[in-house]
Amino acid sequence: MPTAHLTNLALHVAAGTAAILLGARILRRPLGDAAHRRAGLRFVRLTAVVVTTAALGLAVVRWMPLFAVLTLLVGYQLVSGLRAARTQAAGPQARVALAEAPGAGTVLRSTLGATNTSTR
Repeated sequence: MPTAHLTNLALHVAAGTAAILLGARILRRPLGDAAHRRAGLRFVRLTAVVVTTAALGLAVVRWMPLFAVLTLLVGYQLVSGLRAARTQAAGPQARVALAEAPGAGTVLRSTLGATNTSTR
């Protein structure tokens, strides 16, 4: 195996192992304190390294569709989890809060021209 591939593989395994161990530690910490958030950001960085090295290995070394799907899913889950955590911490944006307000669906439907089709 070429040295570049071994280096990529070693980085992938090391970052993955560190992310798993750190993730287990994070789950035991109180939710939401500063140390939990810092550890969570480290977890995100480690997982990003795992996804990046996996994508690099797939692109350069050997294409395997199953691992390509897994890489995409982990990357998507990472980004959506980070977005969910940030939204929970900061609160929803005004347009999201408006859409989730009581009666917003009725207002939206009436604005788009839908009529009430229920019978009484």
